[in-house]
Amino acid sequence: MKLKFITAIVAFSITFGFSTALAGLFKANNPTGQKISSLLEQDIQNNLQVEQIARFASSPFDYAEEVSEYADNSQAIDDTDLPADFRFAWRMHMEAWRTHANFLNRSACMRKRMTKEEISQIMIAQKVEIDTTWMNVLKIGVKYGAVIPPNAYPNPY
Repeated sequence: MKLKFITAIVAFSITFGFSTALAGLFKANNPTGQKISSLLEQDIQNNLQVEQIARFASSPFDYAEEVSEYADNSQAIDDTDLPADFRFAWRMHMEAWRTHANFLNRSACMRKRMTKEEISQIMIAQKVEIDTTWMNVLKIGVKYGAVIPPNAYPNPY
């Protein structure tokens, strides 16, 4: 009985080790997954700056400027040699950020005509759109073998 148990443990360990090694080799030899991972890492670094500014922004204008800069920097990341479905999802995500940046930049003029509730509803809808498109980017990235960093998931406000 003990011998069967020990044999099963050894067989499981060898199989698990072998499958882990193969998975590591697959990811190491997956240039598409690596390129997507690199794009995600660049975007996350760009976004970290926006999150820090949002916490300490002295005015809505400073925050609006940072969001525009983030959108510019992330849209400039080269995605031309990535799969079409990933590029589409990425560009939809960037469009969601651009819409948010445009709203922030013109919202000072619009505030005179909008209630706080209307502004809040628009901001919430834009946050949902940004998060939804980002989760789609991550989902498609995983499909191609991208490694998703732990800090890639959106923080709820």
